[in-house]
Amino acid sequence: MQDISSTRAICIKNLPFTAVFCYTEPLKEICIKHAIPPYLYSIFIGLLLSEGWANIHRKTNSKARIKFCQPYVNKEYIYYVFREIHMYCEKDPYRFNNNPKGKPVDVILLSTKWLFCFIEIYSMFYIKNVKRVPCNIYDLLTPFVLAHWVMGSGISLQGRGIKLCTNFNNIFDNVKLINVLMIKYRLRCNLILEKDKYSIYIYRSSLNTLLMSIKPYIPLPSIIKKII
Repeated sequence: MQDISSTRAICIKNLPFTAVFCYTEPLKEICIKHAIPPYLYSIFIGLLLSEGWANIHRKTNSKARIKFCQPYVNKEYIYYVFREIHMYCEKDPYRFNNNPKGKPVDVILLSTKWLFCFIEIYSMFYIKNVKRVPCNIYDLLTPFVLAHWVMGSGISLQGRGIKLCTNFNNIFDNVKLINVLMIKYRLRCNLILEKDKYSIYIYRSSLNTLLMSIKPYIPLPSIIKKII
């Protein structure tokens, strides 16, 4: 029988659902010693394609962590992700005011622990500490991963389509992404540059095609409304 003496549980009620998360020491050991399960691996890929980033542990170079930040109004998605990956996290998502350019922004941050199992993902997305699109992005960008990219960084343009923030500064990386969307998913897209940041614009005529691909993987009704 599993020892649950070290279990810690939290309950979050300020959501459309009541979520209870439990942490157990045996589960933590599984996270550290074994590969990330495919389902959770896809979530982490989706986070890094949207607003997520990764850091490598400078002292050891053998551990990495993943962080993901959203405006607080998107807390529902943050807590959904936390419910899925909580065994990789040391603490709950926390809210704070970010003040990058003199204007405070209410945000919520999710951070994993430093773990060996994230080194592969870090190495795939970073070259000399610069975030890049992985060379195997065509295979990585499954409908499930695309759903998390949309949930994490999709912005509705009020009936004119949807904008996907990429957080990749290199134009060649963005061309890779848009090529996958156009070839693999048959989406009509365009690359736009705003304030030195690239985004991918998916035309209104392709929204139904997009929804057909990702809707089975979106558990939150509010996200569907965000896209349409």
